Amino acid sequence: MRTKFIFSAAFSLCFVFSGSSNAQTDSSEGIEETKLVRVKPADIGPKNGKIDSTEGEGAGETKADGGDAGNLNSNSKPDGAALEIIFDCSNSMNARIGGVSKIDLAKDALYHLTQTLSETNLKTGFRVFGHDRTIDREDRPKACVNSELIIPIEAGNTQKIRAKIPELIAWGRTPIAYSLEEAGKDLDPFLESSPMVLLISDGIESCDRDPLKAIQDLKARGVNVRMFVIGFDLNEEERLTLQQIAAVGNGQYYNAKNYGELLQSFDKFAKDVAIAAEPAKKKYANPAQGGASFDEATEIAPGRYTIWKDLGKGEWAYFKVPSKKGQRVAIKAHIQSNAVYQVGGELKEAKYAQGSAMVWFYQPDGKRISGRRVQLQGDVGEWQRQHTLDITGEGSFFAVGSDYNPTSRHVMFEVIVQEVGDLYEGWEATDSVKNEGIFEAPLNDPFYGHIGTEDKFDVYKLNLKAAGNPAKVALDIKFSDVDDEYTFLIETYGADKKRIARFTKLKSAATLELKTQGLDEIYLSIKDNNPGLYHLMNSYQLELKTK
Repeated sequence: MRTKFIFSAAFSLCFVFSGSSNAQTDSSEGIEETKLVRVKPADIGPKNGKIDSTEGEGAGETKADGGDAGNLNSNSKPDGAALEIIFDCSNSMNARIGGVSKIDLAKDALYHLTQTLSETNLKTGFRVFGHDRTIDREDRPKACVNSELIIPIEAGNTQKIRAKIPELIAWGRTPIAYSLEEAGKDLDPFLESSPMVLLISDGIESCDRDPLKAIQDLKARGVNVRMFVIGFDLNEEERLTLQQIAAVGNGQYYNAKNYGELLQSFDKFAKDVAIAAEPAKKKYANPAQGGASFDEATEIAPGRYTIWKDLGKGEWAYFKVPSKKGQRVAIKAHIQSNAVYQVGGELKEAKYAQGSAMVWFYQPDGKRISGRRVQLQGDVGEWQRQHTLDITGEGSFFAVGSDYNPTSRHVMFEVIVQEVGDLYEGWEATDSVKNEGIFEAPLNDPFYGHIGTEDKFDVYKLNLKAAGNPAKVALDIKFSDVDDEYTFLIETYGADKKRIARFTKLKSAATLELKTQGLDEIYLSIKDNNPGLYHLMNSYQLELKTK
């Protein structure tokens, strides 16, 4: 698409240029003075990220800034305390509760605890025991030291812990005493940081060692670690044993019989050590009521919105953006709350489960556009963006909802409309040399175009006769690289529409010589050559020199 650079101030612009918008240059104002810059994130998709306080008003801006979110209460630990999590991967964690293995339930609950930890400046480490399946359970000397600090203690490493959680498998014995001894060594550098240990286990020591003595030995050498213990699916004898560990360690014991109680235990732990995250800021409120079907789509203008109610599983809210031909419509969806779940006929917000958002784009005939969707699940503040191009002038359509889960009314979506040039002005750099009305490209004058999304080709006519029938034309083209080099190909055709030359394997920019001797006109085709990346939208700067 060739761009005429007539933009409305009401919309975001795609590019920033210096120099004349008509690209009229002289010897002191050449093409190198007109800078082509990166396409803004809204111009491509999908993109994702997480909102922080630097992005202004918005939802889910709960990212800690080193302030109050990390402060512990005056009766416990100072700011920046050290915490080591010890996680049980013994064979007994393969047992099932409600058809799901205990280790999978515990891993999921721990994942959500890390969301709270990420809102603090705690120094956190992650130790697991029983996890190494290369060690025979019956080889007691080795099985009873099957304990490893897989993430060292440091600040800001919550994402590293999360990345390790899915890899854990239940396999070995339960060397609690040895793990506590090793945790004391891990915490040695942090004795001035009020060290804490959180032990999550579904059983008691199985290596003929004494966890209570291990804690007492740590205290004797000056490691005054505070013990917090979560016992998962224990019998009475096991529960009393783990309670003693917490008591000797001047900490707290939490008992969990099932997944719900496990989540509650993590929540109580966070409150007891005062590391709960700040309450989320007020959610953006501009509720828009969508239509119940595509034919009832609610017309909506650019701006930020939430939906007017929680949507049940399989329920969608349909919207129409009154875009014009050649305008791009982007939807940026934000997670502002945890997931919602259904209890009877009522929808409630979960305490821990991550929120989700889904947005589908539709063609004007009501069919979903394949692959053109936002499908987002994550923590509060995370966002994802996708877009479409209005090539018919009938408007752009999308729906918010999910076929798999209920959708929270707090999901915020931003509607962005952008002008991309030629179609909006009523003409098109056509996509085939066989079409009529092909735009005549200026010679010896740089100009700009857009290509990508639904627009895969730009075709131009070169009037060589008017330029004095040059024997050759020098072509200079430069694309704006987005995340990777932009690949494209160029072809030339004669007046009979038969191909003359083909230039392949082009990336980012190219300087080519087009042979034109004896020709009154040729056709130039520029093709997007990024297989599978249908969503890319890019710009290029093109100059055709005959002298």
